[in-house]
Amino acid sequence: MYQWLSIHRSDLNTSRRSLGHGIMTGKAISSIATALVVGGGIGGMACAISLAERGVAVELIDLDPDWRVYGAGITITGPTLRAYRELGLLDEIKQFGAVTNRTRLFKCDGSHMLDLDEPALEEGIPANGGIMRPVLHRLMQSKVRALNIPVRLGITVSALDDNGTGVDVRFSDDSTGRFDLVVGADSVFSGVRDLAFPHMKPAEPTGQGCWRISIRKPPET
Repeated sequence: MYQWLSIHRSDLNTSRRSLGHGIMTGKAISSIATALVVGGGIGGMACAISLAERGVAVELIDLDPDWRVYGAGITITGPTLRAYRELGLLDEIKQFGAVTNRTRLFKCDGSHMLDLDEPALEEGIPANGGIMRPVLHRLMQSKVRALNIPVRLGITVSALDDNGTGVDVRFSDDSTGRFDLVVGADSVFSGVRDLAFPHMKPAEPTGQGCWRISIRKPPET
């Protein structure tokens, strides 16, 4: 069984039933015993944490031998904060990031334009927030380690063979493994996607871009 944004098996309907209703008892997943998560970024770590907390024996790999993350800040909206609450990380995000139910807009000269009140998604979940990517990465890495999830760095997947009952995996260091579930969380240029879905076209640039700078939060906010 592969997963890259969605589940892929020879019988997709069966796969959706297996991973959907009827397989979770409380926080346990009965249909998956072992899983490989390829990619140790935000999505991969979130997946690994969630699976491990449901009793799945998870292995996490990342191509970067130093398990780094790049970028400045990241905006976290209410639904994502709710997901982080389920992962047990909301309080740490509040502590090391910033959360709010109001957005203040300023001109480039610093003059105040407008305040936008944003309703909270639900009790205890702020409407919006933000955190530095390296800080969020560190918090999630600590959670992965606390759950004793095996992490192998500097490797990726070189071959996948799904025979319907499991996935035989060959890694880039020529080691092998067998898993009930393989999750591709290895970026928009996913190697897992190329192996599991060779008919799919590569990602194409949309032309969209943005600039982001990080500044110290004004004390009155």
